[in-house]
Amino acid sequence: MRPARFVTQKIVRWAADVAEKKIPFLELGDLQVTRDWGWASEYVDAMWRILQQEEAQDFVIATGVSSTLEAFVAQAFECFGLDWRQHVRVNKELFRTADIKVSAGSPAKADRILNWKATTRMPELVVKLVEAELETRRSQPRSTRT
Repeated sequence: MRPARFVTQKIVRWAADVAEKKIPFLELGDLQVTRDWGWASEYVDAMWRILQQEEAQDFVIATGVSSTLEAFVAQAFECFGLDWRQHVRVNKELFRTADIKVSAGSPAKADRILNWKATTRMPELVVKLVEAELETRRSQPRSTRT
């Protein structure tokens, strides 16, 4: 449900567009940024569990597993049977100078106190996003697709 401006949506949508031969390639910035990619519905479950606590506490909600943007891109293109290296161009103008290079979280406290663990890892997350994108494309009339 993220808007198209989020990098995960851009990658999945553009990979679908490349597969449909609507565009030849996509441009991205730094593929070496590392993130802890998680599934939103699992995070909502964690939030609900936090709200059930008697005392307010801080928790890190994360999968505990980080992957590069390059790995995310490779997984997305693999879902369409494509080699990402043939369809992705790195554009240094898209690098974010203030961007955090590595973002990782330890959900140990959430596991210990909330009995919560993320189960969806990046590869499965990408598959879910691709499936959702394909479903959206099937349900939209061709004239309204962007």
